[in-house]
Amino acid sequence: MFVLPIETNNIKAEIDKINVHTGGKAIMLGKGEIIPLKLYAVRTPAANILKQEMLAAGGECVVHGDSITCKIQSSDILLLGTRKHYKLLLYKLKFMNYFGLGRVAEAVEEYLKGLAPYTLLANGRRVDYQGSRVMGIINTTPDSFNAASRKADVEQVLNTVAAMCKAGVDIIDIGGESTRPGATPVAPEEELQRVIPAIEAIRAKYGQELLISIDTYRASTAKAALSAGADIVNDVSACADPKMLQVLLDSKAPIVLMHSEPMQTNDCVQEVAEFLYNKAKGLEAAGVSKDKIIIDIGIGFNKDQTQNLVLLKYLRSFQGLGYPVLLGASRKRVVGNALDLPQAQDRLSGTLAITAHAQRAGTQIIRVHDVVENVQIIKMLEAINNV
Repeated sequence: MFVLPIETNNIKAEIDKINVHTGGKAIMLGKGEIIPLKLYAVRTPAANILKQEMLAAGGECVVHGDSITCKIQSSDILLLGTRKHYKLLLYKLKFMNYFGLGRVAEAVEEYLKGLAPYTLLANGRRVDYQGSRVMGIINTTPDSFNAASRKADVEQVLNTVAAMCKAGVDIIDIGGESTRPGATPVAPEEELQRVIPAIEAIRAKYGQELLISIDTYRASTAKAALSAGADIVNDVSACADPKMLQVLLDSKAPIVLMHSEPMQTNDCVQEVAEFLYNKAKGLEAAGVSKDKIIIDIGIGFNKDQTQNLVLLKYLRSFQGLGYPVLLGASRKRVVGNALDLPQAQDRLSGTLAITAHAQRAGTQIIRVHDVVENVQIIKMLEAINNV
């Protein structure tokens, strides 16, 4: 007799092997995985009630040590339960709409629905994310940190796009201004001269099938790029330009909201999540539909090495916000610092490790320089996971 531990993502397959009664499968799956859910600044009375009800349901609720005596006004909490435990908890909370418990119930219930995020393009095309999609980087700039991504003219752009498409790229990301630390700002006119011919040429050659994103923080550039054929706005400033909202409303194009603000607290995961959540909800309140919003945690932007690594470690957590997640860490300094590789051209292996981690974390879009290698590693992981 021996024992084999089974990973949670293999539980369904193992239940199927045992030929369990059909009626019991859903019940058993609901008991097979502890789903840790963190909530921030829950009022102390609500935290104590949640602790009591989770224990009664057979789960657990981690609270601050001073919650029981109410010496503090609020506590971060960590719920530890299976779907069965949460189902019992939500039933109880329906009768407890006080101390903010109603909002807790709504948030937990929304997460447990497990609705797969998708992106709706302006032309009505729906982009689903059954697996991680690859975004290939093309910089029409002379100073991007990775020299190999720089393309001097339209011919070079088209040659690169052809190679990326052959490798299996899903989205082409065109940028006309480097956002690396210390880069020289580019005039709006110069940015347009760099990106518009490239976008027009790609669209003319590949029709509507190939997705194109414009990497810009300027509303004027975004508007012109969308008119030239771009599908998505990739904004490192998360709509800092006040005119960007109107561009989105007029064009009905999706946007990537990236966190690039200076860090203010010690909890970078909470800070980045709150920023992106509030930005996304602000756009929704202004008329941008949820299916037009993608979020990016902003690796390398106003973050130190530890913060970058922590955000990568908790990458799966950002799926809980309910929007597609884009990750851009390709050949960045976070890889160079971890592996003592000062030159960007030496950081492919470290980048592939991050891509593997991101794929396992369910990341919807992975933005990379090296499409061939990154597509291959994703396909290999999917082959293993889907067998």
